[in-house]
Amino acid sequence: MYANAGLPQGSVDRDAYVVCVLEQLHRALNNRNVFASPSHRWSDPRARLLDGAAWDAVCEDVLAGLSLDMPVTEHLAELVRALDAGWKQMAERLQSAGKDAKVSLDVQPNGRVKLNVEKLGALGEPKSLTWLRKRVEKMLPKIDLPDLLFEVHSWTGFLDAFVHLGDGTTRMKDLTTSVVALLVSEACNIGMTPVTNPGHEALTRSRLVHVDQFYLRADTIAAANAKLIEAQSEVPIVQFWGDGLLASVDGLRFVVPVRTISAAPSPKYFGFKRGITWLNAVNDQVAGIGADGRPRHPARLPAHPGRAAEPGRRREAGDGGHRQRELFSYMDTLPLVEGRGRPSGLSGATAQGVSVRVQQRLQEDGSTLVELLDEDGTPVEVVAGFLRFLGARDCSPNTLIAYAYDLRHLWRFFASRGLSWERFGPPDAIALLEYLRSVPSRRPRRRMTLSVVTMAADGPATKLAGSTVNRILAAVSSFYEYAILSGLLERANPIEKRPDPALLYVSERHRPFMGRASRQRPVRRAVRVKTVQRVPRPLDDGQVELLLGQLRGLRDRAIVLLMLHGGLRPGEVLGLHLDDLAYGRRRVVVRHRDDHPKGVRSKSRVERVVDLHETATLAAVSAYVMNERPDDADTRLVFLIGGRGTRRLEALGYDGLVRMFSRACTRAGIREPWVTPHALRHTHATAMWEGGMRELTLQKRLGHASPESTRLYTQVSDPAVVADYHRALDALGKPVEGRS
Repeated sequence: MYANAGLPQGSVDRDAYVVCVLEQLHRALNNRNVFASPSHRWSDPRARLLDGAAWDAVCEDVLAGLSLDMPVTEHLAELVRALDAGWKQMAERLQSAGKDAKVSLDVQPNGRVKLNVEKLGALGEPKSLTWLRKRVEKMLPKIDLPDLLFEVHSWTGFLDAFVHLGDGTTRMKDLTTSVVALLVSEACNIGMTPVTNPGHEALTRSRLVHVDQFYLRADTIAAANAKLIEAQSEVPIVQFWGDGLLASVDGLRFVVPVRTISAAPSPKYFGFKRGITWLNAVNDQVAGIGADGRPRHPARLPAHPGRAAEPGRRREAGDGGHRQRELFSYMDTLPLVEGRGRPSGLSGATAQGVSVRVQQRLQEDGSTLVELLDEDGTPVEVVAGFLRFLGARDCSPNTLIAYAYDLRHLWRFFASRGLSWERFGPPDAIALLEYLRSVPSRRPRRRMTLSVVTMAADGPATKLAGSTVNRILAAVSSFYEYAILSGLLERANPIEKRPDPALLYVSERHRPFMGRASRQRPVRRAVRVKTVQRVPRPLDDGQVELLLGQLRGLRDRAIVLLMLHGGLRPGEVLGLHLDDLAYGRRRVVVRHRDDHPKGVRSKSRVERVVDLHETATLAAVSAYVMNERPDDADTRLVFLIGGRGTRRLEALGYDGLVRMFSRACTRAGIREPWVTPHALRHTHATAMWEGGMRELTLQKRLGHASPESTRLYTQVSDPAVVADYHRALDALGKPVEGRS
């Protein structure tokens, strides 16, 4: 600094002295040599550390939240050893590199060591890569996209797969021109305007709209794609590569629980643990380069709660364990009744004189084989193929069972009318609807209104609900879609789906981003039952307090609070692992898994993070894990069966959750048909909406795939509707109660 010429020789400039002191203070603060209190940024972080009894009280929870499974002293010692080994390794490499080293260490006058890294130059491209790029560019044809599609069609005939929705044939002139124009507009996301030509009959807007609605569908696109793949497989070089399939190379990062020389720390991916990155490559000829080849075991469904079936044992229709497993889903809160059959009043051997039944077998690999047996006890081959197709799509075992029971209704209809699945046509769909509306059902009802009753052979019984009939019709439609896709049926689906443009103008219906330019066309089955869209019923504060007061055990309280405060589905709660709990960040991670020993699965395949900032929730989970969860369990699942019984250490399933919830509701005096475990999720969603959470964020928190699912809670209480209602009352001069 410059001296002040106006001061006597040897005197100190006060202003300059203040500047120098402040500069040195700032350096000392940055170097953590000096601390300022009570500042949060510049204070000594060690002053807020816990010690003594305060640390002992929260030690286990903190270490669990940081994923530390060893004492602190050992963890710090390991970090010191790793740092020391890293410094020694770098020193050895610098010494071996000599003058060619790009890294140097400089000791500054203040004694601090500075690490200098020289800028690395870019590597030049090899001549072979430059030659290959130029050669490929010269080989690429310079043609328009429509001409390319027409040329590929001349080789493969893939445009012939786009047939009419009605009879599968077409008499339209220049149809391929219209289809190519629509494919280009969809692929390039440019809409119809650039490809419309009023002077060409095949390119007028009305013609393109018609072709888009009746020719471009999911089934025709799949058929055209199949022709392209089939033609590609005939190319000689592709036959050398494989069957025209693509190769995939990817890396997987995961934590290694044991000590190994290949594992290393990476806070970004492994937190405070050590892990490795595993490179995996898959193609037609070589599968799993450097990958683990163990098969993936599908979810199991035990024959009876607490007792798994022997491999290969056939489940007969009179198997009581099978009936219990089918009766108690997580939506059924009725008490356990020994010997009660499947909820549907149609027994597998006597209903309507047709002996068509569903059989489940536990195979040796742990998977469940679901079959539809005819009157002779022989599996129906076409249904077996359809169920295998669903299993290949990774549908859950419960989904396969539901499809099998729905198709059982179809086969009983065939037997009563003397039809077969090949002869079933659109006129027969009306008769099927009439048949389903007369089928009796003795499943315990949860309806809050009067039910229509029909007469069965052994007394009066209620009819199948309208939603159940629609689900059966949807299953029949999916079955025939499979038959068409697999080449077993050469005509249109007998359960017709017709375009319904009126749905485009319904305000509550979700519309895609591109609006009417999207391929998603609203359709409606021609044969269906009108149903009522009911409003979800949440629990009030009094019912919640009564329910929490009747829970017995830390596990039950933790389960209920996760559904009540986090909006988790029952399957998501039961499938939680210990690794999914982040106490420090106050959140849980909902992951999709299919390895639960009792067939529990998450409904959504999209994993999500659910924040839990209500302290009682994670505190209850932590208390259960630390105090009540069995210490000798060898599974990572959070919620297990405790006690001293024969089922100790087993994973908690749907039936156990339902029994626990129904008994607590009975003790609390709030047992109602609509009070189910899923009602806790409705209660959470309604509270969040009334509290001001936006629709998009609520959809993300609940894990809904469609905004329509979230929009149901706006019908319970919509602040905008209430505000408009108040304004209307004010305009009419009428008093409004409950408003100051």
